[in-house]
Amino acid sequence: MRIAVASGDGMLVDQHFGHATQFLICETGPAGIRLVEVRRNRPACGASWAPGEDDPMERSARLVADCQAVLVAQIGECGVDRLAERGIEAFELPGPIETALRHVTEGNLQAATAASVPQPHTQPGANDRP
Repeated sequence: MRIAVASGDGMLVDQHFGHATQFLICETGPAGIRLVEVRRNRPACGASWAPGEDDPMERSARLVADCQAVLVAQIGECGVDRLAERGIEAFELPGPIETALRHVTEGNLQAATAASVPQPHTQPGANDRP
């Protein structure tokens, strides 16, 4: 299973999906956990963009499109929706990466859904697509 982990330090799941500066791409399987690569990300939350430009949240979702799951400290409704459109499950579990990955691969966590995450702290329509 390929999982993108939002981590600033490479040790902890410690970043919100929309604020993630990088994703560690990990593969899990019978041989254990393996770091495949580190993908730098331009955080989507707070990013300005104009119609016709790349939607920052869409860009972040595309960056992890080859993963089956994303592991984050926190994620908002917009991030969950963008990942779900690609068939990617989002899991919220801050803490040590190895422990969190084990919980995901063993099925000990429930994936986040748009209904289970806090509503965005933005103005109405701020997450609407142009």
